[in-house]
Amino acid sequence: GKKLHLSKGGEFFLPIANRVLAEHHNAEIEIKRYKQGERGSVSVCVAETCRVDFMRCLAEFSKQYPAIPVNTNVALLGLSEEYLVKSNFDVCFVAEKTINGSDLFDYVVTNQDRLCLVIPENYPAPDDLSDLSFLDGLQYIWLNTYGTPLLMENIQRVFLTRNYVPHYGHTCSHMQDALTAVDSGMGFSILPYSIVQYYPREHIRCLLFGAEEFRVNCVAAWRKGRDNRSADFFIRVIKEIYGNSCPVIPEDNNGQR
Repeated sequence: GKKLHLSKGGEFFLPIANRVLAEHHNAEIEIKRYKQGERGSVSVCVAETCRVDFMRCLAEFSKQYPAIPVNTNVALLGLSEEYLVKSNFDVCFVAEKTINGSDLFDYVVTNQDRLCLVIPENYPAPDDLSDLSFLDGLQYIWLNTYGTPLLMENIQRVFLTRNYVPHYGHTCSHMQDALTAVDSGMGFSILPYSIVQYYPREHIRCLLFGAEEFRVNCVAAWRKGRDNRSADFFIRVIKEIYGNSCPVIPEDNNGQR
């Protein structure tokens, strides 16, 4: 049979029509969501280092309110209070420093994060991390994460206080990639312990630095004066889990995990 071809005008309008259809489809889904269960949805912003805390809340929330969808935005780079305010999320899992001093949010502390040294599992290491010269046989897998200045500042402080200059090797844009590189035996890295928890690897060792060097409170925060019944249910779950106590990473064998 004859082959049909779009005219130049048809080729121009086809992607526009596809976008309109996609928007229409998304609108239908949102309308159906609104009619389900308690109605509405919950929007959540999650810093990469707070994923474990968020997933714990999400799992419990899904059990108690299975009809309410949760729309999640995971931020792989640094977050600011200005971004959180403009984005208008219902709930945020972030570092306390991000919203500390703000009168726009209420929050509870969910965890205390620490820095840890991540090395290949069979690489010999002392319990005392005051001297890092034992790392001379490894390259440093470093992070090109310009959006997390607090993390980079504290990693540099670890080296400066020990008068240690690492042998810089591969660069990674994301923390899970640095873990994968160490897992492959390519070198060592320094990362938040929460990342090691969320992205477990089989062939690494994790040794914690002292709490006095790096300790960040992770929080679940929500905007004051919100008007979202579904978000109220999510916050209720947060308070059930974290309202009474904050999990603290224990000291173990001079920081070894």
